[in-house]
Amino acid sequence: MAGTSYRCRALVLKKTKLGESDLVLTFLKDDGSRLSAVAKGARKPANPFATRLDLFAVDDLLLATGRNLDVVCEARLTSSFRGISTQVDRYAAASPVLEALSRTTHEDLGIPRLFDMSVSALSMMESVSVEQAPAITAAFLLKLFAMLGLKPNLTECVSCGRAVDPAAVSGDVPFSYLEGGLLCSVCAPAHQTIRLPAVTVSWMHALMMSPFDAVAGMNVDLSVSFAVLQVCHSWLRENMGTNLRSLNYLLSCGLF
Repeated sequence: MAGTSYRCRALVLKKTKLGESDLVLTFLKDDGSRLSAVAKGARKPANPFATRLDLFAVDDLLLATGRNLDVVCEARLTSSFRGISTQVDRYAAASPVLEALSRTTHEDLGIPRLFDMSVSALSMMESVSVEQAPAITAAFLLKLFAMLGLKPNLTECVSCGRAVDPAAVSGDVPFSYLEGGLLCSVCAPAHQTIRLPAVTVSWMHALMMSPFDAVAGMNVDLSVSFAVLQVCHSWLRENMGTNLRSLNYLLSCGLF
């Protein structure tokens, strides 16, 4: 039986069918924590939840605490991001944002500014040209790594601390997923590394450090965006044991 009630603002990350007409929803709350709750009857066409709890929706929620899952009592839609959910290419670019949030956040462990950053990324992804959407995805993932305390070091050697400037290199630079970023030429032989194009690393740093509106104005080439996304994909897998199916799809779908 439902208990005390509370309100929060939340972004819908995931929907799972429950029974004949209910949904279990995963949200990112406005304090940066994850929430799972059930919406009773949400799959019935006449139920108001049917449109207010779509993926990418931002809602003001009234919830009641439950024994296992909290229960959605009311949902007032504040943002729908219909420009994302109705266009297959934008949807493909934005889906890794939702999946990354659902896989890396935790219940009762808030991350300040994460909610605002996520909504800002989706808002920009809805308004930019389709060709720039993957750059927003890449920038979001890099910023997410930083918020989680897993930011790759892109400006100095992770072993000795010597400054490394990829912009001054015309070829490749040594990079280690295991060690956490760039290595200088002196330290690299002692570690397990790969070679990344210096231009890719320079773009990674620029995307990580720039607000989304600045990223939108950079006119990032699609080849650059996908090169950075590939590094992000490997970074998630190697450092968090997380394989995003939506990012796999984005990298291979051929929509861009």
